[in-house]
Amino acid sequence: MNPAPVIKIRTFAYIVAIENYQTIKTGPSITKVRYAHNDARNVKQALIDYLDIDESDITIWLDSEATKSTLENDLKYQVGQLTEYDRLIFYYVGHGFFQDGHNRLTTWDSHPFNLGATSVSIKDILLDPLESSKCEQALIFLDCCANELQSLFTNSRDIIADLSAREFDDFMRGSKYIGVFMSCSPGEKSHSTDGHAAGIWTYHLIQALSGKESLAIVRDKYITSNSLQNYLKLAVPKFITSSTVFTGTQTPMAKIVATSEFTIREIPEEVLIAEPSFPNLTLQFDKMKFRKVTYSLIKKAQGFERRFTVPKWKNHTSEQFVNNIFSEELKGEILEVYEKSKDILGLKPGDFKYGYQNGGSVICPVFKYDIDVEHDGSSLHQAIITRQLTLRIQIQKLPADFDEIFPIRIDELIIPVEGELNFDDILERFGHLQERDHGTLRDNSMDETIEYLSPSGCMIKIDIPNEEVIITHNTPMNCIDLVRKSLVDLQNIAGAQIKLFN
Repeated sequence: MNPAPVIKIRTFAYIVAIENYQTIKTGPSITKVRYAHNDARNVKQALIDYLDIDESDITIWLDSEATKSTLENDLKYQVGQLTEYDRLIFYYVGHGFFQDGHNRLTTWDSHPFNLGATSVSIKDILLDPLESSKCEQALIFLDCCANELQSLFTNSRDIIADLSAREFDDFMRGSKYIGVFMSCSPGEKSHSTDGHAAGIWTYHLIQALSGKESLAIVRDKYITSNSLQNYLKLAVPKFITSSTVFTGTQTPMAKIVATSEFTIREIPEEVLIAEPSFPNLTLQFDKMKFRKVTYSLIKKAQGFERRFTVPKWKNHTSEQFVNNIFSEELKGEILEVYEKSKDILGLKPGDFKYGYQNGGSVICPVFKYDIDVEHDGSSLHQAIITRQLTLRIQIQKLPADFDEIFPIRIDELIIPVEGELNFDDILERFGHLQERDHGTLRDNSMDETIEYLSPSGCMIKIDIPNEEVIITHNTPMNCIDLVRKSLVDLQNIAGAQIKLFN
């Protein structure tokens, strides 16, 4: 007797991404979902690359393609036609909410003043058609970013995780194999990251599916329903804490019903990676600051007169002399920062404290800016001027023209470090990184500093005595871009041979 033929499961995937909602002429439109298009395209490519789904079996709707009619008709019909030999994957990124007893998703043409009638019910377009079909395998991924919904819609909840769990529970009691993965838990928001130009949860979802994250793999080669959720539940909050300036939490959740733990992907042996050994370091992004150090000839100072001579020794007298001759120009800089801050930030004089006396500062609700000048002991003919900027609000709340406040471009990002700062251990990890990426590595065991210049132009300096990481780039950029670019470079390093944050 011939064995029964093996029937291959065919996967149909539907991707919905709404980044820009329909413009409403009579009032405010629904807020933009940043990087939704990037997320959708990256998910599509991940499905092709990692789950071997044929591109012709992937349907993607972006913005105006994702209308209420499309989801209520096209999607609902296609899901209802699935057979027992089909698997469904549904991915949505946009705004979601709970209303009138149902979990709902906004569409491109949803109206802010009539959300209930212009959005779609997950139960109607997805869960009911799936239940009535013969499909027995389904994965649903919901990255619903609704950070601003509450300010527009007072009767709606502004966070995807407030979607009712009971509706999913009721549906899945009769299902053989289904996993619903959501980007955050009740009371939380789903964030994006400028560093990766992506939703944080979606980024880590793709990382897990790629097979590059050992924590998402069990039995050496399987990504399962449980291992995926366990990884996301650990990785996303860790990233939020260590690599962003968000003060809230984001903890992914999942509803999984199956006869047993099921496999999402079996990873080919050639792409499996060994779990690296990392030094235990944590970057304290909540205490980061910016710095600019310049060197100026003493003879070029505005207050230097012909009758003066350059000090031949560094002492208290030379320090005071240097401070005096540079005081006028640095006072001017303090005043310039003060005036520009009022214009760009829309602040009033009473919001500031500023002045100059043996160093200057400008303090306001948005930032603290300090200038210090000292005599350079290693090169007595010049002075060292140090400018330091500390933010007092989250960086994403800064206006786009924030850097125009400061007459000198600030080009160093300083991040305090906690953990076991072992010089030899850190040097060894950077040595591995150099071998892999062909960057430039320099170390100084006497000063206990390590510098690594990546091929992308990112200079990372580990200063062990001062317990800080100093990051610069060979391409000039403003403070906001410096943070964004640094996060990308640090994440690349942490995901390779060295873990700089927990």
